[in-house]
Amino acid sequence: MSAARTKTALQQLLDEEFAWRFRELQDHRTVLRSADGPRKRMLLRTGIALLYAHWEGFVKNCTGFYIEFVHHQRLNYQELATCFAVLGLKSELELLQASKKAATNIAALTAIRSATNRVAQIDNFEVQTASNLKFDIFEGVATTIGISTSTYETKRHFIDDLVYQRNAVAHGDKITIDTQDYILKSDEVIQLMRNYKTDIENSFSQNKFRL
Repeated sequence: MSAARTKTALQQLLDEEFAWRFRELQDHRTVLRSADGPRKRMLLRTGIALLYAHWEGFVKNCTGFYIEFVHHQRLNYQELATCFAVLGLKSELELLQASKKAATNIAALTAIRSATNRVAQIDNFEVQTASNLKFDIFEGVATTIGISTSTYETKRHFIDDLVYQRNAVAHGDKITIDTQDYILKSDEVIQLMRNYKTDIENSFSQNKFRL
């Protein structure tokens, strides 16, 4: 796992995560520009898979970095923003939701009540994207760390369509991808990653992880 123990360390991780993905997408576009015929068609198809991979990987990793950072702040549950407190108490909350047994529910609620003055443990939470980061799943991941997705609503169709095209490529379907359309998609993915990075930066710099 990473070492996101301080704001400086977290910032460095976010910067590095964006930089290498941006560089690889730019390199792919450079190669694409010099290709033609069947090679260009192949690069366009693999490019769609690459765009999706970077979008999903960036969201998953950066979300994980932020959760790890919050864990290392050693805050009590009562000091944490609700979204982060939920991560540490997820098993107890799931018991309350799923169990029909009074004794089980009482034990779960007792554990939740007694946790308020305890140092939060959220380092074992795994970010789930289901390898299928449609908008609704992205919304769930972002909400996990208190990031609003209202400004991403206009990209709902783009995000869902990217997943659809990636799946088509992965399943060997024959789809036609226009060069200019691919360049626009690449720009959109880069901007989406940049926006998510900025949202996380604003969140931790303003201490939004705390109540």
